[in-house]
Amino acid sequence: MQTGRADEAAGALLAALADGERLRPGLARLLADALPHAGEPTPTDASRAAAAWVGRSLSKRSAALVDLLLLTDALPVRPRAGRPRMPRIASAP
Repeated sequence: MQTGRADEAAGALLAALADGERLRPGLARLLADALPHAGEPTPTDASRAAAAWVGRSLSKRSAALVDLLLLTDALPVRPRAGRPRMPRIASAP
């Protein structure tokens, strides 16, 4: 089974849909009918969220990752109360 062109087209379609573009209703029905879906599990919310990134370029994905890392660096850190404790190490008798 060949998937190269179909995978690229699917990624591009998912990216366009994530950007707010919509298919004409007739084309959407034909596409839904052409896709194998019998017995397949329903996609999770996480996989739907990831679908927006499937067709994105490496530079867009890396820029989003850098933004996320900068955001987490900017979040305030709460100091831990008390002295940090190391776990006890039991010695052999």
